[in-house]
Amino acid sequence: MPDERRAIQQAHLAEGLTRRALADRFGRTRETIAGVLQGDDFERLCQVVEADLAESVLRKMKAHGVQAANQWFKAADKAAEKGDHKPAKDLLLHTGLLRPIGEGNTGNRVIVQIGLGPGSPGMVAPSQEEVEAAILALPEADR
Repeated sequence: MPDERRAIQQAHLAEGLTRRALADRFGRTRETIAGVLQGDDFERLCQVVEADLAESVLRKMKAHGVQAANQWFKAADKAAEKGDHKPAKDLLLHTGLLRPIGEGNTGNRVIVQIGLGPGSPGMVAPSQEEVEAAILALPEADR
């Protein structure tokens, strides 16, 4: 019965068959099927199937990554036309080009850094007065 046990387990996992459907297909009672769908061997099979599924999904997602990114850009453009800049902000946050500031980095304020910073070509360092004014403009909790 080990081969039949494995066949029942695989049919359940691959086809999503109910205990009743498995009992009918394999000519066993529902109680027997319930017992077959328990135990260490079934748990190991579930883990293997889950890992294979996760790997398959990841491969498919990677294959469509460029298409998904392009759709995100289009959605961000459409949202921006309506005054909603959250998709663009999310994109910048997830790529690390934008980082939140404030307590716990969960605030609505953000810092945008373009280039390598002061001294980079085309960059002008802010004056001390500008830095102090920007800090004073922040709420007390964000300083």
